[in-house]
Amino acid sequence: MAKAQRVWLMMGESWEADGPDEGDCVDGYAITWAREFRYDAARARYLNRELDPEALEEGDLVALSEVWTDYDGDSSYGDFELAGDPLMPSDLRSYESGVALKDPWDESSGIASSGIESSGIEYYHADLIGTTRGTTNHLGAPAIGASGSPVTYTAFGERLDSDDHLRYGYAGSWGYQAHDVPNGDPVQFLHVGWRYYDPSTGRFLQRDPIGIGGGLNVYTYAENISTLLVDPLGFNRWALRREYGL
Repeated sequence: MAKAQRVWLMMGESWEADGPDEGDCVDGYAITWAREFRYDAARARYLNRELDPEALEEGDLVALSEVWTDYDGDSSYGDFELAGDPLMPSDLRSYESGVALKDPWDESSGIASSGIESSGIEYYHADLIGTTRGTTNHLGAPAIGASGSPVTYTAFGERLDSDDHLRYGYAGSWGYQAHDVPNGDPVQFLHVGWRYYDPSTGRFLQRDPIGIGGGLNVYTYAENISTLLVDPLGFNRWALRREYGL
């Protein structure tokens, strides 16, 4: 569901048909998962909320967990996770360019612990278009992609190999974000600027904000040249072949 071209609700649904050859739906409808999103005036997503699917069926928005994101310009620098009943701070993750820092949360004081232990640091390693191929810890040992093989994707960014979660995976250096909530997330789309991108189809879910200025197909991703072009804002396509002479 979207408002002003911004997705504010995603959910999964299931039905039970009345027999294998019938198309009628009986009392088997259920919402299996749901996510609510909120945005600021600059269209940056600041809230990713996991909703109770049973409560949603009754028309109520009941949060099971939340991830609040703070930004420094166009880049996120902090995720604050809340979980439990009632919702309480459970985790804090901060980001620097090329680095992810995970701060343990001190429940007794309600604040993040002072200082960062080196063991909580992960370094991101990306390829030409900014796609994360692996991470290492403070000792240089692989953290994600620990087998020694790089994290692999299709040409349009769909993960092929591992269940290890990466907030910044495909074109992550440009701010492309996967979902990250405490209890896992069935949403496979990437948050790009103020739109959502489906790497399995190579298409955006919302129209291009510049209309047909980006081409007649307003859902196309980066002119379908995904190995050399990125589109982090939806207003300009960054041509890496021009930037780096490829």
